[in-house]
Amino acid sequence: MPSLMMYWNTSPIILRDSTVNQDVFDLATYKYDKGDISNMDAIRAKLEENITNALANLEACPEEKLMQMWSMKNGEQELMPPMPRAQVIRGFLMNHLYHHRGEVIAYLRANGKPVPGLYGASYEERTAMMQAQQS
Repeated sequence: MPSLMMYWNTSPIILRDSTVNQDVFDLATYKYDKGDISNMDAIRAKLEENITNALANLEACPEEKLMQMWSMKNGEQELMPPMPRAQVIRGFLMNHLYHHRGEVIAYLRANGKPVPGLYGASYEERTAMMQAQQS
């Protein structure tokens, strides 16, 4: 689970470090500080830090900059062709975050762990509430 949570941390990092502040994100030279991944509290704290920093960078970004082109490469290999930053943030980074959130939820359910509500009560929480009402 810690390694999966580390991947969940990457979207806000990429937003903070490169999407807003660089025109080209080069994986060949990028170094990611994943912090302490030995326990969930440290991973959660790192995620919160990354989200806070990403939001601050996004809020400080002038709207016209969001329409400027951005691309991703690995050395000389182009991984994502140039596209507006707004498209990268919405179409790639946010979807990447949702994807990994879904993986975490599936992992928790498969291991019998509680799933926190994200947009209201989770399935497990709703089921427990309905069972309590029927009792």
